[in-house]
Amino acid sequence: MDSRQFEKDIAEFARKNNDTAFEIENVKLYSSASADKTAESPELSVSQFTDIYFFISNIKNKKIKSFTINNISFNPAPKIRSSYACL
Repeated sequence: MDSRQFEKDIAEFARKNNDTAFEIENVKLYSSASADKTAESPELSVSQFTDIYFFISNIKNKKIKSFTINNISFNPAPKIRSSYACL
């Protein structure tokens, strides 16, 4: 999506929402990772997660029935090379 199309999409969305019901005050990310090694395999089992927290100010005291996040993209992870040899 080019920047002009994105700008048009945002402008159209803004026209539909002239009356602000809530504001996102803050967004926080919490990431963690761990690695486990078993006796059966020399390889590590790696896991990682990220929690996203949205802090919302409910201006009109209305119930938020749903909250959708879209158009999220991630850059490819760098390739990890190891110079360690398994003994």
